[in-house]
Amino acid sequence: MATPSTNTKTLDHIVHLSPPGSIEETSRQFGDLGFKVIPGGEHVGGLAANALVVFADGLYLELLSFTHEPSHYPPGSPARVKRDTHPWANKPLGWIDYAFLGNGSHTIRISDIINDRAKKDRSGAFYEAEEDGGRKRIDGKVVRWLISAPRENKGTLPFFCGDITPRDLRVPTKPPANVQHPSTTQGIAHIRIVTDAKFFPVISKQLTSVTGQEPLSSTPIEAVWSLDSHSTTSPSLILSTPSNELESAFAKNVGTGIVEVGFLVKKKQGLYGSAKGTMIEMARKVGNTIKSRFQKASSAIKKGFQKASSAVKKGFQRVGGAIKAAAQQVKQGFETAGRFIKWFEDHIRRPSGCQPQRSKGFDKASNAIHAHLSPQLQKGSEILDDIRHPYDAATKAASKVIGGKAAAVVGQVADEIF
Repeated sequence: MATPSTNTKTLDHIVHLSPPGSIEETSRQFGDLGFKVIPGGEHVGGLAANALVVFADGLYLELLSFTHEPSHYPPGSPARVKRDTHPWANKPLGWIDYAFLGNGSHTIRISDIINDRAKKDRSGAFYEAEEDGGRKRIDGKVVRWLISAPRENKGTLPFFCGDITPRDLRVPTKPPANVQHPSTTQGIAHIRIVTDAKFFPVISKQLTSVTGQEPLSSTPIEAVWSLDSHSTTSPSLILSTPSNELESAFAKNVGTGIVEVGFLVKKKQGLYGSAKGTMIEMARKVGNTIKSRFQKASSAIKKGFQKASSAVKKGFQRVGGAIKAAAQQVKQGFETAGRFIKWFEDHIRRPSGCQPQRSKGFDKASNAIHAHLSPQLQKGSEILDDIRHPYDAATKAASKVIGGKAAAVVGQVADEIF
């Protein structure tokens, strides 16, 4: 049984994915950026481990890393199947997902509440029924929760994480040192998601179904929702279309996803940061890293197109040669035909009223022309038919180079982020 009064717009945490087995290195790099990082533990099943960056507003960053590459597990084994089918198995590195706070109930289910809303709104959003999840902390304590995730648009629509065990076990805000950061970060100001313009209306409508409220502001290129937190701060969720070349490249190569996280930073006069707030130095470093990564991606794509262009050029050179050869064969055929016609005109002219026996001369000439011309024309036709083969080869080469490079770019988008 669901109750419409249940809150479905409280931000809980943001997930950052790093390469397999890199959780310690990622923790060190986040520490260098001015965050206090505390150990998390190992997820149930041992597929992933995490570390946490907890803020005074009760929100946190989950630094996640798969324990091993897929190749570590025997093909076809249960562990390999779980690794390959994990919802985040094929995500590019970086900010990959975010969670709203669930209620930890199998009875009053968040999924039912949202699905009922979405049905009325006709937004198309749909959440799977709650599933059990958990992890074991490094101190041996077991943390349990319920997860409900969207069937589609994962990482664009939030998943819900509802605690079965006390939230303090999952999000250790005590001792106070856990939330004290060298950067003076106090919490999350905003999450910004970028999507292609053609997807913007649908995703905006679905986020309205999820949060249960209309956006505070909405234009054809940006919508902003006010979220709740565990303190007096109100982080914002921003959905927008790309505003620059970097974001356009992200939307094209990665798809819809988180491109920016804003942080609230303590200054002498109070907190800095809002939905449009000032990004602190560590966020600028992240942005510069992303910019560098996409510059490299752009270079890789450019090289891919250059190689593809070369392959196409070679293919058309072969096509041109084939056309020339075919034309030569046809030309020779018609030259031969011309000689026969001239011979015919010189020796077997057929004046009006000619005798029937003269028709044999016409037949003989016609048969001779056909016998000599047909092989030449047939060979030309065969060469023309073969033209498509180098063209197909050029097209396949172009597709292979471009496709391969694009896939490589998507797979390496965040190699250098953290």
